[in-house]
Amino acid sequence: MGQSELTGSRKRLQRCNDIANVARSAYRGSSSWLCLLLRHGSITTTAAKGQELCRVMDAKLILAKKGGLHNYRQALGFFYDKKLTRELFKHVNKGEQMAVLPELKTDRLRMQLSTVGERFAGFRTSIADDSRKRKQEIRDSIVAIEKTLNQEIKRRVDANKALQQISEQMANEMLDRLQLRIVKYIESLTVSMDMLITRCESLEKGLAQMKGELPSKLAQDFASLQREAAALRQAFTTETKSKNERESLVCKKFGEMQLLVDSKFEAEIAVRQEQLNLIKREVERLVKGDEAHEQFHAFIMEELMALKNGLALATQAREQSDDEIIQAINQYTTALQKGLRSINAL
Repeated sequence: MGQSELTGSRKRLQRCNDIANVARSAYRGSSSWLCLLLRHGSITTTAAKGQELCRVMDAKLILAKKGGLHNYRQALGFFYDKKLTRELFKHVNKGEQMAVLPELKTDRLRMQLSTVGERFAGFRTSIADDSRKRKQEIRDSIVAIEKTLNQEIKRRVDANKALQQISEQMANEMLDRLQLRIVKYIESLTVSMDMLITRCESLEKGLAQMKGELPSKLAQDFASLQREAAALRQAFTTETKSKNERESLVCKKFGEMQLLVDSKFEAEIAVRQEQLNLIKREVERLVKGDEAHEQFHAFIMEELMALKNGLALATQAREQSDDEIIQAINQYTTALQKGLRSINAL
């Protein structure tokens, strides 16, 4: 059943309760009016109210005529006045007529009051039928709600069971995977421990050998190493002396070579200068000649310039080669000195 049907059932139940409250209020009002009527003998009210009071009073008079403890208690529960109820039962049992009803002046008014009373009785009957019908509808609605609720509970229970089965299956699978990983890790750890134990055993054996055999072997190796070091030192000293001798010889040869190069260079410069002077004198002699030799003079000047340029290039090349030879000798000397220092440091 939906929420709208449940809301409609609640509204119908509230309406029935309201109708019942109205009926109870009217009933309590009737008891108050009847108490006033019995005390004072007459009251002023509407025709409809008077008709209703007549009907209710007739019912109470019937109870008083019947007598008995049960009827007395019913009347007392209606009036809530012991003295009034006792006087009513006392006078009715003696056959006295109580002037408690208002005088109705005409039969027409009496008939109208009777009709209104009948309508009021029919209204009460219809209210009771409507109340029973609404109560039955509410019961049916409650039964339908209970049925729907039971179906929903059953569906929820089935869903919970299925969810529990799935959860248990997933938990078992996770547990199996975890156990498998733990077993693999333990196996690898066991293999590593076995390897470590093997290495420790081999290390213990090696330490035992070092304690017994190794010291004597180390002493022998150290003695042989000392002999080799002494031989190496002697060889190094001999090699140092020979290198010093070779270095002095190289330096001497380098000095002689440098002097030879300088002398050759100066001789070449002197020869070139002499040739240049000769050519200049020849050129001057030719310049002082006649005009017929002007072309030859120009040719001679070109040759002279070419010869001069060649002499400059040869001089530059000779200087560059001399610088390279000097640089190479310096590098060789520096390397030789570094080698001697390193040997002396050893």
